[in-house]
Amino acid sequence: MRHAGVPLLRQSPMVASKEDNGVVPGPDAPLLASALRKQPAQRRSMERVALILDAAGDLVAKQGYVGITTSLIARHAGVPPGTLYEFFIDKRAVMQAVAARNLERFDDRVSRVLDSHPPRDFREAARLILDIYIEMNRRDVRFRAVRFGDVVEPHLFDPEIENDALVAARYAALLSRIAEVKDTPELHRSLVFAAKMVDVLIDYAFSIDEDGDPWVLDRTRLLVDEHLSRVD
Repeated sequence: MRHAGVPLLRQSPMVASKEDNGVVPGPDAPLLASALRKQPAQRRSMERVALILDAAGDLVAKQGYVGITTSLIARHAGVPPGTLYEFFIDKRAVMQAVAARNLERFDDRVSRVLDSHPPRDFREAARLILDIYIEMNRRDVRFRAVRFGDVVEPHLFDPEIENDALVAARYAALLSRIAEVKDTPELHRSLVFAAKMVDVLIDYAFSIDEDGDPWVLDRTRLLVDEHLSRVD
């Protein structure tokens, strides 16, 4: 088990926009920083970036990724197109930043929950993480629309590493620190498999019930738990 005061995942400073859920990680957040052409140094710039990311998430939730443009994102965000291009090269970069912010928020939520409710073992930690993921999909349509970037392409963050594999590597390292499970290729592969299974089933759950069909979500939990029970 982890010791009190040791961060579970790397934390980054957060700056709130005008909306409670319009939080954008500070410019030292690596995944977000890699999507930006220019790092926002002032609070006003950070808030404008947050507005752009919020707008992009809203638009993907309403009409999908393919049909949106940078001009449409800027208009929806209430900023001039030049402001968008000040920080982003193109639409893909905007969506990379949206996905990075989603991952930062997810990491932050997981860290806080596992810090306040230390899991007894690997499977309990995995259950808590899955419940957080389901809840974020339920309460934030922007998060659900984009998640960690597969709506854009499977290699959004790294041309050599799938988005799911990148997330799995982060959480394999976390679980090995807090739950006495070895960080092995088998664990990585098992987490990637779980992530792909979960996303398909969550899509199904929310396609038939706006709050997520309870029966489907319960079966998702059971399937993931049974799958991870086979990890040594």
